Amino acid sequence: MQELGIIRKMEDNGRVVIPAEVRREMKWDHYTPLELFYDRGGVLLRTYEKSCTFCDSKDTVQLFENKPICQSCIDRLKKI
Repeated sequence: MQELGIIRKMEDNGRVVIPAEVRREMKWDHYTPLELFYDRGGVLLRTYEKSCTFCDSKDTVQLFENKPICQSCIDRLKKI
């Protein structure tokens, strides 16, 4: 991980502004979905990629009842 030397304060409502140079480097625009992870060491943001609810595959994922499911799992469910 690269240290940027940028300090940001959290706003009253919990928002933190991600600097423009970071957004440009990460190729994030206004509507890029981000995934958040945390542990005692801090918070990690990364670009969200849909993955299958059942097997975590990122191949041929489509939404069913607002849940991402891959074609392989759809085929397996059809056999039940």
